[in-house]
Amino acid sequence: MRTDCTQVVLGLLTDTDGIPLCFEVHPGNTFEGKTLQGIVEKMRGKFSIRRFIFIADRGLFSVENLDHIRADRGEFIVGLKMGSMSKLRQEDYFDLSKFKWINEKLAFYETTLNEDRCIITWSRSRFDWKFNLNQPANYGRIRHVWKICQLF
Repeated sequence: MRTDCTQVVLGLLTDTDGIPLCFEVHPGNTFEGKTLQGIVEKMRGKFSIRRFIFIADRGLFSVENLDHIRADRGEFIVGLKMGSMSKLRQEDYFDLSKFKWINEKLAFYETTLNEDRCIITWSRSRFDWKFNLNQPANYGRIRHVWKICQLF
């Protein structure tokens, strides 16, 4: 955390065209994951909202947060923290034979996680960035993943 600047956490509500409708400000030391409680209910109270779809990065993904959104009849699109899943589920999600290939650089796999729809993506650029071939420490992992990729 930086001490030379004032920091805040900003929650932004937009319409379907991305036009900001309102925002909520939290202290800078507020963990993002704790900013969702009651947010859907608040927004429904302020605006005439038929459908609330919450979109966030992996920092906001937690079972507790998704339960809050569901309890308020909200929907969500969130990034998933693969590392926090069981080894068995990770192996399933990393099984590239289950993916549909859009082109040689992009693929997706649609499945479920409990009752939720889950879309896993694989991209060549992300793979190359994450497992830099010039880093010897990553060689074992790259070799394993690369063998899977060679099947296609």
